[in-house]
Amino acid sequence: SNNTYHRSPMTQQANNSNTLTPIELQLRQQKDAEEQQHWEAFQTQESEWRQRRQAEYAKFIHAKNARLDQISTLEQKRDLLSKQESMLTKQLPLHKKMLSVLQAKKASPSEQSKKMKEILSKQTRIMELKKERISLVEEIEGLKE
Repeated sequence: SNNTYHRSPMTQQANNSNTLTPIELQLRQQKDAEEQQHWEAFQTQESEWRQRRQAEYAKFIHAKNARLDQISTLEQKRDLLSKQESMLTKQLPLHKKMLSVLQAKKASPSEQSKKMKEILSKQTRIMELKKERISLVEEIEGLKE
């Protein structure tokens, strides 16, 4: 009879593919276990990488902040040196004027010598301050790079 339903071999194979043999089941479980191991190993590596990266970033931020603090300190020192230099430079004409007054009054050579030494000392200190300030500016520029 033509109306009766017969299973074709194709249909039987399709049904068989849904049910696995014990060997196929064991192979699939083994493959799933290997994939799970690979995934866990990857997760572990990624976690370690993230920890290393975070440590590197923390170290970088610490170094950056330390450098900024150092720059700030050096800039404050530079400003103080500039103020000292400015103050001494303003005092210098006064000391020279005092020397000329001593010379006009024909003060003793020891007094004049003392005033000259004072002027020379101020000039020397001004030069030292300039050199120190220039050195600080170079150091600040080096840190800013």
